[in-house]
Amino acid sequence: IKGALNNGPCPIVLSGIQTAELPFKVNTQLQQRAIPSIVLSRFRGDVPTDLELFGDFLVEYLMKVDDLGVTKNGCELLEGDVPACILEVSRGVLGAACRLLMEAVTSMTLHGRNRLIAEDLAIATDNAFLRAGLHDRNPFRSGLGPVRDYDALETAVRLAYA
Repeated sequence: IKGALNNGPCPIVLSGIQTAELPFKVNTQLQQRAIPSIVLSRFRGDVPTDLELFGDFLVEYLMKVDDLGVTKNGCELLEGDVPACILEVSRGVLGAACRLLMEAVTSMTLHGRNRLIAEDLAIATDNAFLRAGLHDRNPFRSGLGPVRDYDALETAVRLAYA
């Protein structure tokens, strides 16, 4: 880290846990070379602007997945309750949403397909989130959890994908 910072401006992204910042808090040399951290909180399901940003991200991500030929139908996941289920499982963390989609693509590939199906997302949730204790239910199997207003997410996805 020190070498990268010595060579000039270098963005360093630390993700996931609070202890990731520890080297910057305890090492005086790193503190002198780095600017203060910017904490990006998870997107919240009750904040319309967060839902819009999450929806925009999903649209861009899935369009890129399709453009790269990873799947033939990634953008079809933008329909119905799927974006809200992805938000629920990921708890609004973009990295977790990407992990869920990556696991779904793994399931699709292992089953010899090039099109994602709902079962891929259900399997991905079971494998990467439930078994690891990161989530306690699978909305792809049992429906969305506590009622929330996902209108802003649905609207953002519809507008961004139009």
